[in-house]
Amino acid sequence: AFDTMLASYLINSARRSHNLSVLALDYIGRTLIEYEEIVGEQPHFGYVPIDRATEYGGQDAHCAWLIRKKLYPQLEQAELLPIFNDIEVPLLCVLSRLERKGIKVNKELLANLSDQAAQRLATLEVEIHELAGCSFNINSPKQLSEVLFDKLLIPTKGLKKTKSGISTDSSVLEQIEPHHPIGAKLLEYRSIHKLKSTYHDALVEQVASQTGRVHSSFNQAVTGTGRLSSYDPNLQNIPI
Repeated sequence: AFDTMLASYLINSARRSHNLSVLALDYIGRTLIEYEEIVGEQPHFGYVPIDRATEYGGQDAHCAWLIRKKLYPQLEQAELLPIFNDIEVPLLCVLSRLERKGIKVNKELLANLSDQAAQRLATLEVEIHELAGCSFNINSPKQLSEVLFDKLLIPTKGLKKTKSGISTDSSVLEQIEPHHPIGAKLLEYRSIHKLKSTYHDALVEQVASQTGRVHSSFNQAVTGTGRLSSYDPNLQNIPI
């Protein structure tokens, strides 16, 4: 077995891209027909005429074979073949099974958590507005900045700045916490809001109707450090 993406990733994890189109251009000077170009506005690849599908599939297979001739000696020279053959290629098969199997999601539990979070957010919103002495959109960085630094006059010395003014990210809220009780309330609000929007509500929407599971995609050749990442949904960015 050989995988041009994994081979390229092992040789240089810092490359801008390891996809076949980029590798084909860099290693063999060929411009490939892109998937979007051949599918166009059709619902999926099954609608592509046989002759066009043949041309697309044939070029991918042929170019992968040609690129392998370039990458294999580099793996050999860098003494990376054992990692490629014994770790990366077998892991590819494991991740494929993980993606197909999916992850079971308890929709009822998530719905209950979402309701609890909504109630807590409503309470926090009232408390934050009372501390601020006015109503404003807590999720608006601009409005929040005006309340904190123009209305409440919280000291800005040493705080992180952005192009539009003083930042209101979590690190800044932690710094202002000793100066005003609104800091702790905002941090709690942010944490719960993130959990509710990203997990309690969003995960339920991503459960496949056929399996009742979430089927995330795992990236084996993306991060510079070699760790996995996942997307659609990202299951590795869970707040403490």
